Amino acid sequence: MLLQVREREPQRPRTLNPHIDPDLETICLKAMAKKTGSRYATAAELAGDLERYLAGEPIEARPVGRAERVWRWCRRNPAVAAASVSGVVAFAALAALSVGSVLALQLNDAKQDADTQRDRAEEQHGIAEQKGAEADKQRGRADRLATTLTMERGLALCEQGNAARGMLWLARSLEMAPAHAADLQRASRASLAGWGRQIHPLRHLLQQKGQVLHAAFSPDGKSIVTGTGEGTAQLWDAATGQPRGAPFFQQKDVGVWRVAFSPDGKTIMTASGGGGITDFYSYEIRLWEASSAKLIGAPIPDVKGAHFSDRSAAAFSPDGKTLVTIVADKSAGIWKNKARLWEVATLKPTGSPIPNVMATAFSPDGKTLMTAGEDMIEGKRQAEVRLWDVSTGKPLGAPMRHEGSMVQMGFSPDGKVVATSAGSTARLWDGATGEPRGLSMELQEGLVKRVAFTPDGKTFITGSGGFVGAGEARLWEAATGKPLGLPMPHEREVFDLAVSPDGKSVLTGSTDGTARLWDASTGKPIGAPLQHPGRVWAVAFSPDGKTVLTTSQVLAGGGRPGCGKWYGQSSWNAPVACRPG
Repeated sequence: MLLQVREREPQRPRTLNPHIDPDLETICLKAMAKKTGSRYATAAELAGDLERYLAGEPIEARPVGRAERVWRWCRRNPAVAAASVSGVVAFAALAALSVGSVLALQLNDAKQDADTQRDRAEEQHGIAEQKGAEADKQRGRADRLATTLTMERGLALCEQGNAARGMLWLARSLEMAPAHAADLQRASRASLAGWGRQIHPLRHLLQQKGQVLHAAFSPDGKSIVTGTGEGTAQLWDAATGQPRGAPFFQQKDVGVWRVAFSPDGKTIMTASGGGGITDFYSYEIRLWEASSAKLIGAPIPDVKGAHFSDRSAAAFSPDGKTLVTIVADKSAGIWKNKARLWEVATLKPTGSPIPNVMATAFSPDGKTLMTAGEDMIEGKRQAEVRLWDVSTGKPLGAPMRHEGSMVQMGFSPDGKVVATSAGSTARLWDGATGEPRGLSMELQEGLVKRVAFTPDGKTFITGSGGFVGAGEARLWEAATGKPLGLPMPHEREVFDLAVSPDGKSVLTGSTDGTARLWDASTGKPIGAPLQHPGRVWAVAFSPDGKTVLTTSQVLAGGGRPGCGKWYGQSSWNAPVACRPG
């Protein structure tokens, strides 16, 4: 027992009896502590702590906090403590009420401020929306006005004949039209659709080195052949505008004046020669296989001094079996042209040469050849036209004469009427008797350069002009020689013309650098001019009438001469599959 008292810590009384007060347990444990410094120093100290414990006061053996002291005081003085607590609670309640009132007032003021700010913001927002709406209205009115003015500018240009430029303004008006302005959008689209039919967009540019002197479609319209002043002939794909291989004919110091497909499309003819437009040098006619571009036989012999500046100087007969050429003979130091017929199959001449010939034309059935020449009679230059039987080489009927130099001539589609031109006069003749029909057609603008009939033979067309001044094409009634419709003017001479296969459109090419389409019944223009960088030498319709072909050259300022291929008619977005116009 004594050993346990000396070496072991005493057991805590509360482990034996949990109901023992913690302070009493503290006093007992301190009284039994092993270390001297941890025990009461004297019995008086122990007695003091016991007295304090009994009195409910804090004991010195374990310091207590302020809250515990208050609690012990309240236990000793319950009445006073109850009164104090009531006062504190009342004060706290009053303080809480005061603070709550202040907070309520502050919250109410903050709410009122927030409501005021919100009302002010909503008012400002409303004003801003009103101003925005008014600005939108003003902007909408300005956009409508700008769109309307742009559309009117485009329509004015179109009505003045400048449809190409006018269409750009109309397209711009559609682009400018406000999203909500459905009426303006419809008006712009309708104008574009209407005037779009007047535009002839360029489909292909067949660029070549040198002046393109002549070009022609194949009978099926799938190929194009061109001849240039650089001595080249080239085949092209009409659908793509791409060349088919290299030029099949190349020769320096010559020009390819005339190119043509045979009526069956299997053979190509080239007429080439050296010198200038009015010089007489050695010329040659060559025939080529259209499929392979290979030369057929040798050049036609004895074709020297032929004048190929006129495309009638060499031509196939309608059946493709005969070829006519114009050759020249320098007898007694004077050049005299003559015509010669050749068998295409053998390249041998048939019959005798026909003297004094400057131009030729086959009748539609190929049985008759028309030639034109000129003579000086009683000091006056007179043109003479004659008809010849192709099979016998003998003349038919009387000569058809009138004053002036012969320029052009042609048969009506049925072969019953002959058209001739000399100087500024054109005449119609009976194809069987050589008797004149109707009145002479006197032109106001220069010399007659081209003549043509419409497919029905009812209308005769002339193209005229001089080296300077304006030119024009005219429509004439074939039965009477009376003018029809309006003149079809150009700023310079009309160098070439063509009639569409359906007879509804006329195509003119001028040295003013334009080609134009015209209504064959009224003479009114169809769309804007087809602009070229230089004079237009030749024009043609494709066999189906949907495409036109033009040849041109840059005359000044450099550039590359070329052959332009144009759609006959298109809508705004895509070509229309119908005739030009």
